[in-house]
Amino acid sequence: VLSDGTLWAFGCGDGGRLGIGNMQTKRTPQQVKSLAEYRIGQVSCGYNHTLCVSIDGLTCWSFGNGDFGKLGLGHQNSKSIPQIIKTLQGTHIQKICAGSRFSVFLTTQGQLLSCGQDKFTGLTDSKLCLNHRPQPIPLLENVIISQVCTGAGYTLALSDTGTVYAWGSNSHAQLGLNPDIYGTHVLEPTIVTQISSDSMRIQQISAGALHSAAWTVPPMVPNPTNVLGQTSTRMS
Repeated sequence: VLSDGTLWAFGCGDGGRLGIGNMQTKRTPQQVKSLAEYRIGQVSCGYNHTLCVSIDGLTCWSFGNGDFGKLGLGHQNSKSIPQIIKTLQGTHIQKICAGSRFSVFLTTQGQLLSCGQDKFTGLTDSKLCLNHRPQPIPLLENVIISQVCTGAGYTLALSDTGTVYAWGSNSHAQLGLNPDIYGTHVLEPTIVTQISSDSMRIQQISAGALHSAAWTVPPMVPNPTNVLGQTSTRMS
């Protein structure tokens, strides 16, 4: 994303993940022209799909491989041109995360929603098996989430009180949960108790492919000219 809000993509185009209308690999940056009239505030690239959100946080798009419904469009079809996620239309989104086979969305009210392959979404209720559209994560509905990040197949979430939640793949203990106790895969948000005490007060989290980090220093204040929440979405 450039400072003028335009979105550019490059690299492997399989599944339409570049959003340029075809599946060709591009060796140099190409503008995503279907979004040229909008100001994009954030983008997130997963394994083979992409999410982006307007600078005011009110419109989210997805494109690329659609398996498991991770594009949040209500189906599993792949899309080579950005599609508006209608379920989120009008909801203020402050953070988007594209995982391997799932997507996560954090609202400005601290609500966390997800879609995609059920074993990664944190949606454990059997009635929520068809996770083709973003849905609130039941176990976090009464928790205000301030930060979220995704690794290759797992998610970390930080509450406004400093509690760290983790779920998904735990094959290398990347959730901070002992696999001998919690297993190599955790289906629902689980508190990482070792770093969720009042004395610790975690303020930032980060997820890699197979490892994670958490620290107590507050985030740097972003540049006010390039953050979500501004009111101008379309290019003037």
